[in-house]
Amino acid sequence: IIITDGILLNSKQLINRYKSKNLVETIIKMYECKGEQFFNEIRGSYSCIIFDKKFEKWLIFTDQLGDKKVYFSEVSEGYIIGSRVNYIASVLKANKNPLTLSEDSSLFMLTFGFMIDDNTMVNQIKRLLPGHYLKIENNDLSIIKYFQFDNEPIIKGTEDEIIDQLDQLFRESVKLQ
Repeated sequence: IIITDGILLNSKQLINRYKSKNLVETIIKMYECKGEQFFNEIRGSYSCIIFDKKFEKWLIFTDQLGDKKVYFSEVSEGYIIGSRVNYIASVLKANKNPLTLSEDSSLFMLTFGFMIDDNTMVNQIKRLLPGHYLKIENNDLSIIKYFQFDNEPIIKGTEDEIIDQLDQLFRESVKLQ
């Protein structure tokens, strides 16, 4: 089972590289070839859920920037995964699970204007951090980091050379679409 949300900028390249007919077939081939880390090759703004029937394993991931948010909550029967906090809160409330306000998150929002780390305004709901994925296997949830930005400069040279290199990188990224 595969569910995706968002835009995969390099989908045409991946379809060609894996000699597939469509994106779903490509994702399956990528997963079979690369395993859990297959999404390192994907570029864009996306989130995805894959259920591997053979190994009874769920993989839930978001892109390296976390553009497409993924939230989750652990309940006695398993896990609730969603793209919006209010949807998960509604399910928790409908199933008579307690919901409590996160005072720390409230303070973060009032002080910084955004949440820090995996916090949400509800203690029982967490956010999947960018560059991480959830793995649910044997009803155990693991959060695994798959990407970290390197802050080392990758472009060196004079100002004009750097502008030319950035222009070239921009043109290459536009071609992905």
